[in-house]
Amino acid sequence: MTKHEARTKCRELLRQTHNGLMAHIDVALNCGALELSDYDDDYALPKIIVTALLREAVWQWKPLDRAAKEKVLNLQHLMNTPPAQLHRAR
Repeated sequence: MTKHEARTKCRELLRQTHNGLMAHIDVALNCGALELSDYDDDYALPKIIVTALLREAVWQWKPLDRAAKEKVLNLQHLMNTPPAQLHRAR
């Protein structure tokens, strides 16, 4: 797979995920688990909802085989490592 193909497929998956997440905002707001009046007009409640939605997305998309899970963990590690440290490690 080329970088262009991978980028295109990632964008396609992200669009699908975005649409699904947007559709579930009202589900989260109407499910009865949250008392909206407990939250001020800030970002606490939206962050709770978005966190729950993203965790669901992670569960939906997570790889099932061990090798792919290891690649995800490695990629997460590399993405969270400052670029200067990555260059020194090579």
